[in-house]
Amino acid sequence: MDISLAEALVLLAYRDEDGTTEAGVRGLNHGVAAASLLELMLEGRIAIDGGTVAVSDATPTGRAVPDAVLARIAGAGTSLTPRDWLWTLAREDGHRVVLDRLVDGGVLERRDGRVLLVFPARRYPAPGGVTPPAEADVRARMRAAVDGAGPVDARVAVLCTLVGALGWDRLVFPDVPAAHLQRRLAELRDAPPVAGVVADVEAVVMVAAVLPAATT
Repeated sequence: MDISLAEALVLLAYRDEDGTTEAGVRGLNHGVAAASLLELMLEGRIAIDGGTVAVSDATPTGRAVPDAVLARIAGAGTSLTPRDWLWTLAREDGHRVVLDRLVDGGVLERRDGRVLLVFPARRYPAPGGVTPPAEADVRARMRAAVDGAGPVDARVAVLCTLVGALGWDRLVFPDVPAAHLQRRLAELRDAPPVAGVVADVEAVVMVAAVLPAATT
């Protein structure tokens, strides 16, 4: 998997054919924030120390999205819990930054139009409506993880559990029997370092769901 977890999550959320999404702005922003934090944990750049996020290695990962978050944490000058960082990062509309990177890289296209000939609308389809190779690879790895048993690659486990935490499981795995999917996602969710941060994601998403709607 050559793309960042945040980029993978955004690709999963948008339809290749028409560039629309059912994920919602809040879900996308919380997902991007969580994916970046978890990627930095997997790469050994940050750790949870005394309940707060601490930088353990400030060396960039080479992936722009998590590296921007790493620099932000390193320069914060204050200690925040994972949940506090989720709220902070989610407010910064990070999914749009990821979309811009995917467009600049030719992975997605940006198309502006109008809904009912009045309201501006922006879509992000894949070129030719064909699933990008990076997304196809991610989906294949996630499907193998869900269909299989036992431990899987940590990055794949993070994506699977984030999809569950954000309520996107049926969006990403529409043809997997619900009982099997929930059981397998629960198994992947309980593996470290996923469990603690994913629990925070679920709590943040539940609170966000009852707040006034964000502007898209």
